Amino acid sequence: MSYLCNALRAIHDKSIDPFKSAFQQAINDIERVYIAGTLTFIREHHRDLREKIMEVENKMDKVWQAGLRGEESFEKFEEELTKWRDLHHQAIKIFRVGQGKGQELLIKEGVDTDPRQTSMIF
Repeated sequence: MSYLCNALRAIHDKSIDPFKSAFQQAINDIERVYIAGTLTFIREHHRDLREKIMEVENKMDKVWQAGLRGEESFEKFEEELTKWRDLHHQAIKIFRVGQGKGQELLIKEGVDTDPRQTSMIF
């Protein structure tokens, strides 16, 4: 049903921003697994990851703005968006370990759960 609603809106709004649509999809993807407190934990305990997230976010914003002006490709934006989304998923996984949740899941997924090695993930 939401697809139909979006399609109907598209008919009425000829200026749909594909960058905004892709970003909203990434936000929805992150929200499905987000755990409250993740970003605070990452900011306090994994500054290197927080800095990487901010670096990619700033680059993504620049590519988005340049894309709207026709100076950058949508594919470049998607590349940065994928990095940004993946970093957020990594932060959520690290938070689970830090909170004692999901240890078995992370080991199964091949994520290094040794806190001394966390910065090596990136």
